[in-house]
Amino acid sequence: MAIVLASKRDSFMVVASERKARDIAAGIFEEEPQKIVLHRAQPLAFVTTGISSLTDAMAGNQVDVTAVLDRALGEFNNPAGFRLEDIAARIANRMHPMVRQKIRQVAANAPESERRLDVLIAYVRGTTAEMGRCRIADRVETGFLNTYIDAPGPILQFLQSDRFKTPTGLFAENLTDPVSVANHMRRVVLEAVAHDASLHGGKNELCGTTVEVAIIGPKLARFVHAA
Repeated sequence: MAIVLASKRDSFMVVASERKARDIAAGIFEEEPQKIVLHRAQPLAFVTTGISSLTDAMAGNQVDVTAVLDRALGEFNNPAGFRLEDIAARIANRMHPMVRQKIRQVAANAPESERRLDVLIAYVRGTTAEMGRCRIADRVETGFLNTYIDAPGPILQFLQSDRFKTPTGLFAENLTDPVSVANHMRRVVLEAVAHDASLHGGKNELCGTTVEVAIIGPKLARFVHAA
């Protein structure tokens, strides 16, 4: 599970996410893999929430879903041919068997987020931005989106509170400059991170503290560093 925000405008999209550090061995920490995966040369990005790792049928070991998606990006090299249904179908064909296997291993009382994988697909075709979600669970569902939000329950309630229900709120609908939108969404995620800490005596338990923000524009997808 993760905090993920995404918002589409006519010609670009902004996605924002946090990630946490994992204790790998005594006194050693490493950051979880990025939840935002960008194509290196095209205006295309994937963002994931829900199930975070899958069993590689060929190797038999656990792999992060972002590693699978990063490999899949190499199949998409012509932005003129981007179509949500085509991109989603390729991803689902690759990942659905692994997701179904993962679901069979999940306890009956596990949270809903452990029973599905959401892959946000953000791309620009010509000068038109399009964003959709491919939800992979027992079934695969795909549809277009203008905005997306996902977070652990208490943080999701915070992000959906009256505090953010204004034009300048969660997705900054009043802003049209890509970098301004990106900086705004970074601040929103940081507020959510701080809210998590406030619920747990100053320590983040539900989310991480590293925030990543990316803009998918007409020419390419790129990360935006903190202003």
